[in-house]
Amino acid sequence: MYTSPDRATDQNDADMVCAARVHDYLRGGGHSFSFDRLYAEADPEVAGIVRGILRREHEFLNLAVQFMLDRGIRQFLDLGSGLPAKGGVLDVTAQHCPEARVVHVDTDPAVVEHGRLIVGGQHERAHFLLADATRLDRVLVPAIMEGTLELHRPIGVLAIGLAHLLEPAARALSFLPSYGAMLASGSALAVTHLAPWFAGRLTAEAAPLIAGPGGSVHPRRRRKVALMFEGFDLVEPGIISLSHQWAWGLRAPDPQPENVDTTLLAGLGIKP
Repeated sequence: MYTSPDRATDQNDADMVCAARVHDYLRGGGHSFSFDRLYAEADPEVAGIVRGILRREHEFLNLAVQFMLDRGIRQFLDLGSGLPAKGGVLDVTAQHCPEARVVHVDTDPAVVEHGRLIVGGQHERAHFLLADATRLDRVLVPAIMEGTLELHRPIGVLAIGLAHLLEPAARALSFLPSYGAMLASGSALAVTHLAPWFAGRLTAEAAPLIAGPGGSVHPRRRRKVALMFEGFDLVEPGIISLSHQWAWGLRAPDPQPENVDTTLLAGLGIKP
């Protein structure tokens, strides 16, 4: 369990469940408090479903980062990052390209503070930014001014488990194309998004574990997710369901009719 060196921070957090810590616990991480774990395990069947979703997101994240590294991308923008996960983007880049830089973006001050403590001495290559990921001016401008991102070079944008937390009024469909318009040719975008009825008969019960207390989930069909890739060329096989066995470039996915959306959708795009 995470123990902050600042006891006041622990006390302030003690009465608030944090979605990022709940997700870390469900992924098997060690950065949670007892009340986060109690919240996560309130319904074991639901917890198992959400564990599966988070695991598939994590597998896709690793594959997307490796795909981008293979294309020569050396800087990453992790939008709605939550807490750095073991075996996540930092670990993948450290193993395959130690000089790569990662900028994590989150709206929760406690998550940003906690994340900075987790990465510790990796600050040369791991940065945390407290900002609304849908506000390019609050993300790109500070990152450029601080020298953590270079806009003239390709950037790998990761939006894993983020867009389905955004209501339509929050520019859920348009903010990622706005990033694309600002990025250099060769930049890449990776997105996951929950589809309708993502947890079957327990979808309503699973939503609070995905969004956290007070949050909401806004599942979308494949055609809506495709709009998030405007300005990017989708990499074959396009937007597919991660509930099937698949791997971009490693194994062909199971056939999926265009009108079928199953659990968790994902896609990779390259800016031409």
